[in-house]
Amino acid sequence: NMDTYKLRPKWTKINTISKENFEKDTGKLEPYYQVDRDSQYAVCPACDNPISIIGLYNPNTKIRPYGKHYPKTVEKLAVYDRYRYEACPYASHVWKDTTKNVKSKIDGVAKEVIEFMQENFDSVIRLLRQITGIVFNDKLIEQMIQHFLSVKGYAYHNAYVMNSAWIFGYMQWRVRFYGMIIDNTHPIYNALTSHPCVKIENNRLVTNNEFIKPEFYFLLHRTQQKQNIKSEYINYYIDINEHNIFEQEIKIDLSQFSSILNRKTAKTDNDIRYIEMFRNACKQYLVL
Repeated sequence: NMDTYKLRPKWTKINTISKENFEKDTGKLEPYYQVDRDSQYAVCPACDNPISIIGLYNPNTKIRPYGKHYPKTVEKLAVYDRYRYEACPYASHVWKDTTKNVKSKIDGVAKEVIEFMQENFDSVIRLLRQITGIVFNDKLIEQMIQHFLSVKGYAYHNAYVMNSAWIFGYMQWRVRFYGMIIDNTHPIYNALTSHPCVKIENNRLVTNNEFIKPEFYFLLHRTQQKQNIKSEYINYYIDINEHNIFEQEIKIDLSQFSSILNRKTAKTDNDIRYIEMFRNACKQYLVL
């Protein structure tokens, strides 16, 4: 079960399930509302299969409405694809990944992920900055792109278009970020400044006269069920000289990424450069 939906396959606009949102988005029109059925219908934000919206008009206000996979094609909305359903993080099973395994064959989902990232890599970097609190320079972004492509991160078993920004970070190993600018509103700022060997100078992470090796990494991509709703999570860590100083559980919030993707502001020069960096690396490293 899930707490978000979209109105069409391939769309990147994702919304939280509520009566107000759903009525406004759909205008109570077909195929979302159907005369002969009690449920309403939408599309899974992860696997593009049909979902039914359960409890939208439930008088019991303590039970939040939620989306549930609907194992049939809904005309004029979405075609049911069992293979995509089986790989969907919101399918019925709960799982935890500890190996970062990738698919042996590059399937349609992996191709969708790489094509999406070639068009939207600027948004991937924006989201990764938000969740890490680190402003990456071009050299570090280039290193992360090369690593992601070399380990075939786009073909990770539990990757799909809308979680690709988190998966880009998850498929990295340990990323050194000495000299990077740190967001002083992010919780890592206090964790870093509390370390005796760390100095933040002009918002930039430097050393306090001793050798330091600051690294970030992500572990344990998983689904967890809380109050009937299944969500994806990863854990975010920061180490100094291989001693952990910060840990945070991060919910993979698809609507957060959706709002970045669908922002109204024009792309900056940096945004355009990041997209070009990713596309150029694909020409060099990508083998589909």
